[in-house]
Amino acid sequence: MQSIRCRTCGALLCKKEIDNGRRIVSLADFREITLNNGEEAVAMLFCLGDKEKADPGFMNFKDGSTRVEAKRDNEGGGLSLHALVKKAPTETQGHIYPMLYEDVNGFGRTVLQTFLRSELRRICEELDVTYKKKSGNVVKSRPMLELNGHPSDQLKQSLKNGKLVNIEAVSYSVDDPGMDEGAPYIKSVRHSLSLSIDQIPDGESLSVLEKMKIALRKKGYKDLRVRWKELGKSKPLTAKVDTARQDAGEAFFIRSIEINLKDPLPDISDKLRSELVDRMAAHL
Repeated sequence: MQSIRCRTCGALLCKKEIDNGRRIVSLADFREITLNNGEEAVAMLFCLGDKEKADPGFMNFKDGSTRVEAKRDNEGGGLSLHALVKKAPTETQGHIYPMLYEDVNGFGRTVLQTFLRSELRRICEELDVTYKKKSGNVVKSRPMLELNGHPSDQLKQSLKNGKLVNIEAVSYSVDDPGMDEGAPYIKSVRHSLSLSIDQIPDGESLSVLEKMKIALRKKGYKDLRVRWKELGKSKPLTAKVDTARQDAGEAFFIRSIEINLKDPLPDISDKLRSELVDRMAAHL
């Protein structure tokens, strides 16, 4: 693999400004690795810079004094995110690649997905990547990458001993929202209903979710965003449930794994952390 930095000036070649230049995302480091089962994967380090993020501060544990490290010109507060992805798809000529990424508050899945989509499209255009359709016509390749939950992780298995925390019901309409100004330019209206859950008997969470799914479907809600906690885990999990599905428990979700490191990670770095990469590789 070639370096992602310019050999002349050292500037990152894989970066993109977002939010009208307020933030910037980049691929700062990567390397090929071999998993324990012999499969090949790529470890990547993504960085996010934010001009409006507050300056970092520190406190002395002995005398209680504080120090704020001010940003320099053209700098912004930063975050790093490690990610591992297998080089081979889950099946021959398939389009699904197993991936595991670090959960970083403020550097979410949407930002990462948008960046990867943009860069893949740019690379395909620069290399003039094409493919042949069944009709025989050759067209340009414009991959639409999505980061989705692992298909083997089903909600019903996770909820057996879990506790529902919250359900957000969402629907969309093109009805007049009751605003005279600007109404002709509105394409759709998003309706959201948030439900807090409390005191469900053990083992009944999935049954309650199924009943609520049916009731919310009758009220016109199409999608549910479900949050719950597994037994012994502190961080909630989330899943998207289509109310039209026959069984809510068949929904897919992104499973989280807790990893302990010898030394805490800094907020941002320009190099992959080998210890974290090794721990993540064991779970990929």
